Amino acid sequence: MSTMQIVFSIIGLVLIAAIVGHGVWTIRRNERLQRERVEAIEKKRRQASSNGFDDDGVGTVRVVKRTSPQQAASETAPADSDKSEQKQQPEPPIRATADDSDIEIPEMKVEAAEAPERKPAPRKTVAAAAPKTVEEPLQPAQQSMDLPLERSDDEPILNEEPEEVIVLHVTGDIQGAVLLQQMTELGFKFGDFDIFHRHVDTAGNGSVLFSLANMFNPGSFNIDTIETFQTDGVALFLALPIKSNSLQAFTMMHNAAVKLANAIGRGQVLDEHRNPLTRQAVQHIHQRIREFERKRLIKHT
Repeated sequence: MSTMQIVFSIIGLVLIAAIVGHGVWTIRRNERLQRERVEAIEKKRRQASSNGFDDDGVGTVRVVKRTSPQQAASETAPADSDKSEQKQQPEPPIRATADDSDIEIPEMKVEAAEAPERKPAPRKTVAAAAPKTVEEPLQPAQQSMDLPLERSDDEPILNEEPEEVIVLHVTGDIQGAVLLQQMTELGFKFGDFDIFHRHVDTAGNGSVLFSLANMFNPGSFNIDTIETFQTDGVALFLALPIKSNSLQAFTMMHNAAVKLANAIGRGQVLDEHRNPLTRQAVQHIHQRIREFERKRLIKHT
C-alpha cells in the first residue's frame, strides 16, 4: 500500500470519528434541552396550581357578594377610637384560593325586578326536533343588540348574592385592539373591577345586564395597555336576578359572544363547561332561566 493511500485512509477514519462524535454530542444536547423544557413546564404548572388556577391558568367564573354602601358603613362601624383609625384593605377584583381553582369575579350591583301582576301571555309550543347523532354549532342569532328591556326606576337595588349565574366563553386569538373595538361596537363600558360591563343601553346608563372578563389570570384588563394585550379567551356572565328581562338579556349576551367570536382568529363560543355551544345547550339555558323566574315568582307571591 502506497503512502498516499495510507494518508487518505487515516483522514477518512478521522472524519468518520468526528461525524460520530458530533452526532453523539448533538443527541445529548437535545436530551438536556428537553429535560430543561420539561422542568420549566412543571415549574410553571406548580406555580399556577399554587395560585388557584389550572395548568393553563384558567379558572371558572364565580360571582362573589358585594354589599351596599349603607350595609358596609354599618358593618364597619368602629367599636372604639383605635379601630376607627385602621384602614380597610380593598378587596381585589379577581382572586383565587388554594382549595378552589375558580376565578372569582365580584358581584356587580344589579337591580331586582318584581313580577308584573298580570297573566302571562300564552307561549307558542314548538315541536321537538328529531335527535341528531352529532350536534352542530349554533349559528349566529339575527337579533339586535339594543333589545327593548323592561325596567322600572322605582324598583329597589339588589344587594344579595346572585342566585344563578349564566356563563359563556369565547376562545381564540383575541388581540387587545380588536377586543376594544368590539366592546365599543357592542355597547360595553370599561368599569368596576377593571372589566367590561353591558348596561341597559349602549350609553352606559341603567343597571348592568352582563359583563365580560378575561378567562386567564388575573381575570381583569389594563385599559392603558390593552392595545398591545393578547389573550386566548374571555368569559361573559349574566348574574340573576336582574332588573330587566332575563331571557332578552341572555339573548343579547349570546349575540355579543357570537359577534366577538366572528371577529377574531379561530373564534369559538363555548358553554360554561368550555364545550362548543350548540342549539340544544342554548335551549337548556333558556329552560334554566324560565325555571329560575318561575321559582322567584312563587317565592315573592
